[in-house]
Amino acid sequence: MLPLFGGAISAFERLRKDIETQPTIDNTSSSAEKPTNVDGTVEFRNVAFTYSSRPDHPVLNGISLTCEAGMSNATRNPEHSNASEVWLKVL
Repeated sequence: MLPLFGGAISAFERLRKDIETQPTIDNTSSSAEKPTNVDGTVEFRNVAFTYSSRPDHPVLNGISLTCEAGMSNATRNPEHSNASEVWLKVL
């Protein structure tokens, strides 16, 4: 039973490290200029992503998507209901 608690504590420490990491982008700032009209497309091709605390467990692996201006696009891993979601909205 003791190894089980050790594993849970270790997982919690990794999670806490991710939660406490300060983002490099300030998404609360309202000082940035916002465009009134956007034309174009945002496209991601073969995107891969892992969290730094679990580099051997990819969250995204080979994801590609295209989002036209004014369109919303979301995707999730159907195998895991609690998987990270990717959401993109182009103005």
